[in-house]
This record gives sequence, structure tokens and C-alpha cells, in this order.
Amino acid sequence: MEKVSVACRPVTSDNLAALLRCMGDRAFSDNPRWATCACVFHYLADSESGCWDDRTGDQNRTLLSRMVEGGTGSGMAAHHPDDPRVVGYVNAALRPRLHRCDTWGTPSAPDVGIVACVVVDPTLRHRGFASQLRGAATNALWSRGATRVDAYAYADTDKPAAESDPGIGEDQIAHHGPIAMYLRQAST
Repeated sequence: MEKVSVACRPVTSDNLAALLRCMGDRAFSDNPRWATCACVFHYLADSESGCWDDRTGDQNRTLLSRMVEGGTGSGMAAHHPDDPRVVGYVNAALRPRLHRCDTWGTPSAPDVGIVACVVVDPTLRHRGFASQLRGAATNALWSRGATRVDAYAYADTDKPAAESDPGIGEDQIAHHGPIAMYLRQAST
């Protein structure tokens, strides 16, 4: 498939509505269960916000909006080159902001950046958008003082599918970004 350049921009109040439309209309159309996440999962710990499974999509979209409008939201939106719509998103932040990681035992070093999730409109995948988003997010993390950037891509795509819903494929479980993307970047 042909690689296409997208404009990767920080999520701000200027493009928040377009991002929410992307999340609501297209980004999760192949995995509707994730549409409720709004990419805020990593910012919350159950001890602070109640059980994740009890949160609604409206609550999470409201939280994402408040974070962005309050200047505490993180991430980059991919804008399609032929029109103004958002076609993808990467959630990336410095580790202390991502409270979910506390439950995983990952160190909360202030200089560690984390690429938490990557989502691209399913009709536009495999064109390099996720790689461009990851690169833009990594650069933004470096500029915020990160000395290391981590990501948690699945090495074994069969394991999450077995633990999740039957019939979910590799693209749908690669919400941290497909491991091939990171391996390609590491080899360049």
C-alpha cells in the first residue's frame, strides 16, 4: 500500500472536536468495544476513578476533553493531507501522568516517556500513519525532557486475541502500536 504523509499535530482545543469525531465515527469501527476508552485508560487508576469496566464512553470522552482543554492532555493527531479530518491518534505522555502503569510495576521516573496507544482509521491502515504518529509523539516527549521512551507493543499477537474477544485480529489488538513498526524503526 502506498505510504502517505500526514500532518501530525498536538491535540489542542483546535482539533479536539475532529479527534472526537474520528474516535466516534471511524477509529474504532472494527472494535467498537474500544470506542468507550477515548484513550484515557492509562491516565486512570481504579483506586482513584473506580473500576474501569464501570466507566462509560461519555465519561471518558468528557475526561479527554477536560484534559485537552485544561492543557494536561497529551498526544498527537494525524490530519489527512487531502482534507482537515483527523485519521489517527497516538497517546503519549511522561510516565508520572500515566497512573495505570502504577499497577503494572513500571517505574514512575519523571524522565521516561511512554507511547501508550496508537489508533488509525481502519480504512487507512498500513500506509505509515502510525509510524509517523509514533515518531511525532517521540519527538514531543524528547522536547518535554524524556531521556527514554518506552512502548508496550505485543510481541505475541495470538496471546491478546485469546484473552480478548474471538475474531479480533492483529490490527485490533495492536493498540499500543504494532511491534513491526517499532522493529522497523529500531533497525533504521
